[in-house]
Order: sequence, then structure tokens, then C-alpha cells
Amino acid sequence: MYIVAVDPGRTTGLACVTLGGGIAVDLAYLTDPLLTWRWIARFAPAVGARIIIEDFQAAGPISSHARHTIGVVGFLDYGSQLQRWNVKVVQPARRKAYLTEAKAEVARWNAKFGLTLPIHTADALAHALAEGGGKLVETVTPDDKEKLSELLGVNVSPRFKQMLEDAARSVNRSAAGFVRYHVGLAIGYYEKEGTSESGSAHSGEAQLRDGASPVPHAR
Repeated sequence: MYIVAVDPGRTTGLACVTLGGGIAVDLAYLTDPLLTWRWIARFAPAVGARIIIEDFQAAGPISSHARHTIGVVGFLDYGSQLQRWNVKVVQPARRKAYLTEAKAEVARWNAKFGLTLPIHTADALAHALAEGGGKLVETVTPDDKEKLSELLGVNVSPRFKQMLEDAARSVNRSAAGFVRYHVGLAIGYYEKEGTSESGSAHSGEAQLRDGASPVPHAR
């Protein structure tokens, strides 16, 4: 069961954790609302998934940044409702108690995977932890790179290795994390073959770019 949390804005922070906050499944940030929707759509159809969106609070004149953020909140909230996903909009203060732990986890991902995840991602992760009421276990292990080297060391051309690294960088992921995600994607697909479960939490990293994931539509 997933908790998907969103810190919306011109740069939108994104986090997905397992229920209770045990494992950080994915952390990211995006600037395009449609790509943000497609990222959420990777996880939201899973049974029991929850979507948490931080609301925007402001006083006085509405700036262009505020107007954009309000639009992102509305787009993601209403689109999720149309899909009948479990979504709720929450106040920014809700994340405060979990922000220190969230910042530390984002720093670990940045250091281990060579990423540049911003504070917005930590804000989203803090909301996910607040919703789950749990703490993260350490999910970034020191032997990630060794595992990747072992995986790619058997009958894999240097050109393919470079293509994988380039693809991972294009979505702001480590090559190790990129491989782990797609291995999980394949396992999830084959586990679902022959069952009656509808919907899928998996749409693939590359599909964020080519538009293959669903977009909001009325049923």
C-alpha cells in the first residue's frame, strides 16, 4: 500500500512511501504539472493507495507563483477525484514534525545516488510520513553501485551501460535506482498476469516523457 505525497508549486516535490513510512519507494521533483500527474499515476491505482497534496495558503494579493501553485493543487486534486483515487488536500503545518527526518532521507538519496533533489521533495516526504505515522528504514545501501556493476557485468556492452546511465540521469535517478525500479516493474507485471485486479501502479520511467500514462478524464 502506497502513500503518495505532493508539495505543489513551480517546482513540485514528490514522494512515495509504503504505508507506515517503512520504505521510500521513490523521491522526485518535476516542473510540469502533466508530468507530475503521470508520476502520481504510477502508484495511485494500487489498492489502498493514498494521495496527499499540500494546500496553498496566502494572504493579500495573489502572485503569479501563488496562482500557478493553486492551479497545480486544483488540477491534481480534481483529476484524482475523477479517477476515484483516495486523495486529500492538507495544511502545510501538518508536515513539520517529520521534516527533519525527511530532509535527512533526501540528503542520503542525493549523496548515494548523485541527485539534486530539492527541499520541495523533503516537504513532500514529510507529508507522506505524517500521513503514515511512521518512520523510514534506511533504504539507500552502500552496495547499490556494486549490485549494479554485478548486474551489468555479464554480457552487457559498454554502449548499453552508457545508455542506461544516460536514461537514469534524464529522470534524475541513479542507475542503480533506475534498474531496481524496472526490475520491480517487471515483477509486478508478471505477478498480476492471470488475476482480475484492475488498474496498475506501474507505468515506467520513460513513459513520463512519452505520454503513455493516463491523464485525468471523467468516467
